[in-house]
Amino acid sequence: MNFSILKDDYRTKKADCLILGINSNYKPSAADSFPEEIKKIIKQAFDEKTFTGEFKSVRHFTISERPYFCSSILLVGLGDSNEQISSVRYKKMIDAVYQQIKMQAYSSITILLDGFIQNRSCSSCIKSFVGELSFQNYRYTEYKSKPETPYNPDIAFATVEDDAEEALAYSTVLKDAIDEARDLQHTPGNVGNSVYFAGKAKELENKYSSVSVKILGRSELKQEKMSAYLAVCSGSSNPPQMCIINYRGAGEQVAPVAIVGKGLTFDSGGLSLKPASGMDEMKYDKCGACVVIALMDAIARLGLKINVVGVAAFAENMPDADSYRPGDLITARNGLNIEVANTDAEGRMVLCDAISYTVDTYNPEIILDLATLTGGCIVALGHIATGLIANDDNLAKELIAAGEKSNDKVWRLPLDEEYQELIDSKLADITNSAGREASPVTAGAFLSRFTGNIPWAHLDIAGTAWNSNGYKHPTGRPLALLLEYVVSKAGK
Repeated sequence: MNFSILKDDYRTKKADCLILGINSNYKPSAADSFPEEIKKIIKQAFDEKTFTGEFKSVRHFTISERPYFCSSILLVGLGDSNEQISSVRYKKMIDAVYQQIKMQAYSSITILLDGFIQNRSCSSCIKSFVGELSFQNYRYTEYKSKPETPYNPDIAFATVEDDAEEALAYSTVLKDAIDEARDLQHTPGNVGNSVYFAGKAKELENKYSSVSVKILGRSELKQEKMSAYLAVCSGSSNPPQMCIINYRGAGEQVAPVAIVGKGLTFDSGGLSLKPASGMDEMKYDKCGACVVIALMDAIARLGLKINVVGVAAFAENMPDADSYRPGDLITARNGLNIEVANTDAEGRMVLCDAISYTVDTYNPEIILDLATLTGGCIVALGHIATGLIANDDNLAKELIAAGEKSNDKVWRLPLDEEYQELIDSKLADITNSAGREASPVTAGAFLSRFTGNIPWAHLDIAGTAWNSNGYKHPTGRPLALLLEYVVSKAGK
């Protein structure tokens, strides 16, 4: 989809379709700015009750007395003009618009944006339309021998608001980054191994002068004493690759924001083997690290005045004679001894060493991690909100605010002292699995042991990173949340 801003009179641009937002209590009058032939259609639709302005209703009309600037109009119901439309309902309204424009196969569309603002800003409307239309229109066709012809209309937002161009520029970068993340996440395990993704990370170094990339392979991880990380991939023929993407947009002395992503290119569960049903989805256990790569691309593209270190920790968890075992005792990079209770609790094993390395090497201002970590988070929050655990109240509030603004929600879970006791081990310092009870929280408690004194937040995206119903697909979450957060930190 190609988006643009139209600040001239919308009648100066020819389009297949003109999209209008109409309220249920709309009263057509001579004062309306619409051309006579369009006012006539709206009035007749209300009189005949073929369109009532009911929220999310959509009605297509072909114009018989055709004006020169459009051949059809799409009326979109916004409900009562005094009603506040939530972000969730606004999204559903845009979904209804997408279904109609795709069915009608318009090649050029003009959206009269002012009619859709209703208790929100022009900038917010543009971000919502670009984000949701693009999300619905996305298709992964890399392995389709005969892919469907992509739907690629030209869509112009007609508005005179001053912040429209900036909002569209940001929305385009975000849309492209989410598409990039979803492409990476879709990549199957037989192609997308750790070396493949390390190559994708290295591309950013060639693309932007503000970015440098360092890759730590098996020997470098061993030198850094990352025994927990290495244990996870000990049964795989594919070597681990920890990709460190360093973006410098501020002064050298400015402490960076650090973002660490779990990147299990395939997670069989290791010797604690997962059931066969749904195991094909375990190629999505790399979603966190894929988001980190796409996020760093977006940050560099925007040229934000901030320093950010993105760490994409890739590995593969497979059963083999060399695999780590339940009952093993492993010393992590920071010296803590871990009792392995479950080899399928592998994400925290990779992340604990990656977080420890990042804290010691870069001394960040704050550190975030994101991971498809626990099925328990899906039980607790479903597929709606990402689980948030933090050791700093201000950081948690900032992430919650960024989630609300980007419509990429998080919900804070506790990190009380009692939960720390659940991961105590009688044989070592901590166990990598405390069982099913409070599993998202005990996983967070485990990771908190490796963050030092740095303000830290953990995002459990197990329920939000991909959808299993019908057509299985990754969502790119929480990229919108993280970009919103980094932009606010940069002061943009």
